[in-house]
Amino acid sequence: MKKLLTLLLCALLTVSALPLTGLAAKSSDSERAISGSYVKGEAIVCLKTDTARSRSSLPGLLSDSELLMSLSSDTYTSDRTVAEKTKSEKSAKGHASDSSSLSLVHITDKSMSTAQLIEELESYPQVIFAEPNYITENYSMSAADPDLTQWQWGYQNQSDGDNPFENETDFNIGIPGWNSPGQGGGDNVVIAILDTGVDLNHPDLKDKLWTRPANSSLPGGSHGINLTGEGPADDVSDSNGHGTHCAGIAAAAWNNAGVSGVSEQAEIMAIETNNEIVSKIRGFNYVAQALREGINVRAVNLSWGGTGISKAVELAITEAGKAGAITLIASGNSGYDNDISDSMASGFLNNPYIVVVNAAAPGKTASCYTEYGKMTTDVFAPGTQILSTVPLNQSVYYPETDDQPVWYEDFESDAPSLVLTEDPSDTQGTSDLISLSEEKVYEGNQSLQIKKNTTETIRLYSQPIDLSSKADSVSGDKSISFKLSAQGQNGANVRLYVKTTDQQNPWEPVNISPDSTLDGSWDTCTAVLPQNTDYKNFRLMFDLAMFSLVFSDHDAAMNAGAATGSVYLDAIGIGDSQKAIPYAYMNGTSMAAPAAAGAAAILADIYNESGAKLAARVTGTVTKYDTFSDKCVSGGMIDLGRKEPYPVLNKATDQGDSIVVDGYFFGSVSSAKIGGMDAEILDNSQNIVSDTQDGEILILKKPAGFSGGMTEISVTTAAGEGHQSFDLGKATQTAYFEEELPLPDDPDLAQITTFSLAGYHNQIFCLPDHLNEQPAHKIWAYSISDKTWKTINLPEELFGLTACTWNGTLAIAGYTQNSFGYLNEQLYFYDESNDETFTKAEIDLPPKTLLINHNGTLMCIGGVRLNETAGAYEDISDIQIIDPDTKKTEKAGEMLSPRANPAVSTCNGSLLVSDIYGVELIQKNNHTGLYTGKELTVEHLAEGQTMVAFSNAGLKSSFALTGKKSSGTPAFDTYLVNPKTGETTVYEKLLDNGTTSFSAAAAYQDKLYVLACSYTNPERYIFRATAMETQNPQPGDLADDSSKPENPDDEQKPGGDDPKPDGGGGQTSDDDSKKPEPGDNKPNPNDRQEPNQSSKDHQNIDKVNSTPQTADYNYPAAAAFSILAVAMLAAAAGIRRLLKTT
Repeated sequence: MKKLLTLLLCALLTVSALPLTGLAAKSSDSERAISGSYVKGEAIVCLKTDTARSRSSLPGLLSDSELLMSLSSDTYTSDRTVAEKTKSEKSAKGHASDSSSLSLVHITDKSMSTAQLIEELESYPQVIFAEPNYITENYSMSAADPDLTQWQWGYQNQSDGDNPFENETDFNIGIPGWNSPGQGGGDNVVIAILDTGVDLNHPDLKDKLWTRPANSSLPGGSHGINLTGEGPADDVSDSNGHGTHCAGIAAAAWNNAGVSGVSEQAEIMAIETNNEIVSKIRGFNYVAQALREGINVRAVNLSWGGTGISKAVELAITEAGKAGAITLIASGNSGYDNDISDSMASGFLNNPYIVVVNAAAPGKTASCYTEYGKMTTDVFAPGTQILSTVPLNQSVYYPETDDQPVWYEDFESDAPSLVLTEDPSDTQGTSDLISLSEEKVYEGNQSLQIKKNTTETIRLYSQPIDLSSKADSVSGDKSISFKLSAQGQNGANVRLYVKTTDQQNPWEPVNISPDSTLDGSWDTCTAVLPQNTDYKNFRLMFDLAMFSLVFSDHDAAMNAGAATGSVYLDAIGIGDSQKAIPYAYMNGTSMAAPAAAGAAAILADIYNESGAKLAARVTGTVTKYDTFSDKCVSGGMIDLGRKEPYPVLNKATDQGDSIVVDGYFFGSVSSAKIGGMDAEILDNSQNIVSDTQDGEILILKKPAGFSGGMTEISVTTAAGEGHQSFDLGKATQTAYFEEELPLPDDPDLAQITTFSLAGYHNQIFCLPDHLNEQPAHKIWAYSISDKTWKTINLPEELFGLTACTWNGTLAIAGYTQNSFGYLNEQLYFYDESNDETFTKAEIDLPPKTLLINHNGTLMCIGGVRLNETAGAYEDISDIQIIDPDTKKTEKAGEMLSPRANPAVSTCNGSLLVSDIYGVELIQKNNHTGLYTGKELTVEHLAEGQTMVAFSNAGLKSSFALTGKKSSGTPAFDTYLVNPKTGETTVYEKLLDNGTTSFSAAAAYQDKLYVLACSYTNPERYIFRATAMETQNPQPGDLADDSSKPENPDDEQKPGGDDPKPDGGGGQTSDDDSKKPEPGDNKPNPNDRQEPNQSSKDHQNIDKVNSTPQTADYNYPAAAAFSILAVAMLAAAAGIRRLLKTT
């Protein structure tokens, strides 16, 4: 029988609830601090509970909480923020250091918004922190029982030289004795699969399941627990398939049938969770309970993730890690550099109990979709073309395993039965595009090569074949299956039709799945054929497109670009659908993580050591490859054939003249380097106690010329070299922003996703886009003279806040949203000199617009507008002048691209617009008098940055851009833009050693202020300033007493004496929202709530106090989307656009 090779790899990932590229998911408004989606009205709380305190003495919200997990004292004291808070509180209250414990609890209160709930919870003295109940996603990209192990390329060398994977010898994880029953490792080791469940009846898994001991107090069922909240707790069945596939990779039986997992002896603990963080923490609590009962759980597999940082999840991982169970996390499938992008995996930097795993392809390369990071990811493991188990009801038909197919063609004959032509009337089958080829073969020596010399879709027809005799012998459904691949690392997409007996509409589309392949790999495309298929004159029609995947630098989308080259078909056949078998190929970092988990089980069986050391051993037990040297910490792929691990560095502390390095496998260090320079070894005696279990300490003398900053430390032993980079303070040879400013002492700061800054009356105002996906009810103001923050309550709750100074006031705009999805932009003028009152202006502005004071004219830039036909909001490119006197707006031009909530600033008559999609310079056309935009290319940017937007600010003679890192060393993060030409130059002062995301900037009183999120900073946020010449005074900061009206009806139209043209104003950072798909969240026109017209006629501007009030709603809001969900849908749509019917 010929070889089987299938690859279930498609542009969309297999997920339980939301699509996810890579292990990371994005909500439409995301940043590192609290990115992703959330369950509204719910929170996870780290609660400090006195052991003597009764539950009845707790406040109401806390007393009704659900206990998720209890934490030991050494777990939470290892977290800096938690430790400092508990220490200060204990000191203040006179408690002994061990008199309190912590718990993670789940709290639900649907009567208030998530932001209000968290604010309420943070006010309780028992609460250490509160955070949202995040939504997570699984990562995979989208076979009894013949022995299929010869097609598992990633675990050991295959003896058969006819290898469709094209992987080199020894490029695998080198499992000793793999697939030889009785020779494998992992005895008495349990791997917990926190995923979508496991098919307990699968023939390759049913004998590999962990079984709960008879005397155990663990809840759930015999083999795990269902924590989704749906179905019985003992039902861990997998309706998705993702968890079953992961389980098979880690530990499928070595039984000479089906597939074999990495670890022969390890047992599978099935923990079914949904996509909420609460569910994941419950899973870790179950693992912790099992560990306390003595169950030998040593690896927890997490083939899911998202964006942002969940401190609760990290505490749960640490709790399990201290008890011995390490966590293997997929890095993500979005193809970007996690070191300089926003990813949940990046937030776990230097946690000693976590191994972040990237995906490798058979061709000795990184998989085209894998996320990576020299600092933030650890190892590679096989992730592309991974054959494993799927639930029985998801079985796949493979004609190459069928002894009696209805029809099968492997193209080994020079006269194959499948003949394709471009002309449906061509009975000779002549085409210069189609030939038999040996260039790329699934099985045997030949495949069918289709040359695509055009980027357009091509349509091909097969010649008629009489299959009626054999087809009649199969009474039930019949399935078709074939292998599809593309040249190089390109992808191919197929749409298939079959000729039926319907005379009026003979060609019927076949729901082929998957309908695309990528990474140059072979994929199995399969479907059930229609009942009325014409087997007497059997014909197929193929629409074929070829594409290359380009990962956007502003989101996680895999964008399909039309490509030319060759597409290959092989192993096509038809047979009885009942002969399908429960195995399939999948692709993704979801597949790499369980391979690492299986490796961890084998190593745990061999070495009796702590969790932190086991994680380090997994990271250090690799074979290094040049292609991986700059893509992960280890620079290699796991190799269990390696006996001595490379050194692993977890922590570095600056001690003045020396650096203390904490890690593992230092042994006898032969040499060390700090920042590429040789470093003297002061102590390698192992007499100093490490911060981590079984850890080792190495003390290095700083070399002459040591400059600090983000510094790589390298250690070499007899086993080889290991390294990691650490933030060791300001680099001596690098200029930095001079001022480190305090952050607001408000827990709600952690709930901001995006925000804007504006200077006004000797203060810097911080205006959130929203709080926890809820409207903001307050803003913050930083006093430049006092260096303190104050809170200002808004007159009503608003989304998308933007501000600029205007006539001695701060103009503030934001939108409201009602339950029917309608949006309405509100405009207020905040006057601090007049008892801090808010004056409301009834002016019709587009939602999600941006305010700017440009040359003494109040303007709004961009926003969204309802498309009545599509029933969804669309970004707009409008530039409008606002006249507070007439309460009207006038269109003054257009941006080059539609944008919502961009960052905007003004300088010398020009406007600069930036967001996650790019940078645009806007200038007035002297002939038309209208403003027009042109796209700018920011020079010298480092490659691989995703989900990082530029913020901007207008200086006296140039614009400032902050956000993305520059190429070169050091990598700066601020740029200057010429307001006339758009030329950009790097500003050689560094905002932060780490990567910043979702920054906001304001130029005010000869300083550039930047507030941003940085995952390498312990506080997560930074607020810094540097000296830059600005427009003084800022336009609009001071009132024009001669024109300022006593009441709105007396106001004069702006523009009498124009201020200098390089005016200031507010700037906002991009809200990272995605455009809604047409038809999503369509509003019902009958549900529109029209404003009270008589009220509007009576008074256009109302004086209001800072008290929330109900507003009218005029527009429908687009549904909230996960960034990755929308990005992947867009990718799929992009691929399908290549398949235009010819």
